[in-house]
Amino acid sequence: SVDEASSTGATFSTSGSYRIATFTGAGTLVVDGGGSFEYLLVAGGGGGAGGDFGFSGGGGGAGGVLPNTGSAGSATFSVETYTIAVGAGGAGVGAGNSLNGVNGGNSSIAGTGAPSAAVGGGGGGACFTTSTGQNGGSGGGEGAETGSGGGTGTSGQGNNGAAQVTPFITAGGGGGASAAGTDSLDNETITNGGAGIASPYSGTPTSYAGGGGGGSWVSGQPNGL
Repeated sequence: SVDEASSTGATFSTSGSYRIATFTGAGTLVVDGGGSFEYLLVAGGGGGAGGDFGFSGGGGGAGGVLPNTGSAGSATFSVETYTIAVGAGGAGVGAGNSLNGVNGGNSSIAGTGAPSAAVGGGGGGACFTTSTGQNGGSGGGEGAETGSGGGTGTSGQGNNGAAQVTPFITAGGGGGASAAGTDSLDNETITNGGAGIASPYSGTPTSYAGGGGGGSWVSGQPNGL
């Protein structure tokens, strides 16, 4: 059981026989009766990369989801105060700047018996560089004209970012919790980020951690999806 009055940063709700503590920022969970607890950790997504001279940046990868199964994980907590960290989304890069997107922050529970951290999503790869999409919970997509590939997702948390099959001005989509990003195949097709994953932990099935779309340079369609 949890001392709700002493815990900080949580919103408490009830779904059936479950009492749910939801954190959207840093906080503490004061456990006053040890035992089995269920959890779902979602890290911050990676930022999209910058494009320049009509060449596009890769989409940001989704934050890692732990467990990546569509259901909650289980851990045995002791009587103590657990520290909660919620990863922020990584900063994206504006047009005219060939820079990688910033990786998202990790989300974690610190304390006895706590699970591993969910890893922040990889930032998208910039165009015109030798940099890949960044590695993360899910990997960031490859930027245009790089030939370096998408970022690698963390096993059990996400998927890889997409690559350019051949050099084009479009960029690869970021990986998502349940699927990799879409590869860039031509000069016009906008690439999608990988799909997220649905979890019913909050009482209502909710999708988490979809990847960001890669950039394009088509009249009327300057952005990823």
